[in-house]
Amino acid sequence: MIVYTVLPTRAFATLNLHWNPFSEPPLEDRAHLAVEIPELELQTKQALLYLGEKGRGKTTHLLKLHQSYPEAPYLHLPEFGKHPRIPRAKIIFLDEAQRLPHLTRYFTWQKASTWVIASHEDHTRELEQAGFTVKKIVLEGLNLQKLEALIEKRLEWARRSSGEIPRVPKAKLEALLEQFGDDLRSIEGALYDAYQTMERMIGRHMT
Repeated sequence: MIVYTVLPTRAFATLNLHWNPFSEPPLEDRAHLAVEIPELELQTKQALLYLGEKGRGKTTHLLKLHQSYPEAPYLHLPEFGKHPRIPRAKIIFLDEAQRLPHLTRYFTWQKASTWVIASHEDHTRELEQAGFTVKKIVLEGLNLQKLEALIEKRLEWARRSSGEIPRVPKAKLEALLEQFGDDLRSIEGALYDAYQTMERMIGRHMT
């Protein structure tokens, strides 16, 4: 995963921004930058499974719902390196579940009474075999209205003060949707590059 670093500079201050609006936000900010996500009440022996390709918002949905269950462990399985230990708990949030070895997943599911899972793979069958009722939510689709709302939240997150800030033209958003479809991560990456170019151009004039 590419990480776009939050880095304040004088040039961004000139743009009335703290930093690049499309930098990678801290986890505690990420859920707040999402379009409103409906809260769901979790039940015992239930597995809530968010499915989707990269960039569809699985992690954001997990983080948003986790705000209602802050006492529950939230575990992200990295692509490389050692996985965190999965404890026994009433509710567990597990991100990138497809990275958990298949042979260990059945025993892992026994460690919690309720699961909230984000994955690229559909684990419905194995979860049902482990005794869970599965509620599956497939994340796909990103229209212009939703994208505009997401971009507005990003811009406000980076705003320094009242006044003008550099906006993303509607035509640019339409072109990005045409190019990347509903891959929000790729759209944010392209906008990150555009704002970095803007920052470098201003920075050269300031030296």
